[in-house]
Amino acid sequence: TQDTKYLIRTWFLYGNYDGLNTSPRFDLYLGPNLWTTVDVEISGLGATEEIIHITRSKILEICLVKTGTTTPIISAIELRPLQYST
Repeated sequence: TQDTKYLIRTWFLYGNYDGLNTSPRFDLYLGPNLWTTVDVEISGLGATEEIIHITRSKILEICLVKTGTTTPIISAIELRPLQYST
């Protein structure tokens, strides 16, 4: 919903599903803006990223961008609307 404040939380867990034993590293974008670079560990701990964002349109785009030889992966996305504090 437009003009809503959200907590956006993402989880990345590799688990060597492809047998390559190479943890993915890629960029995470929120709309056209770089949010962070994700480096998923093979150890099984994975990675978690979160941000608070106020939507300015009816569309919210989260993009995983391949920046090297590994394939971007995502395990879960949580969108939690937050109330504005006064």
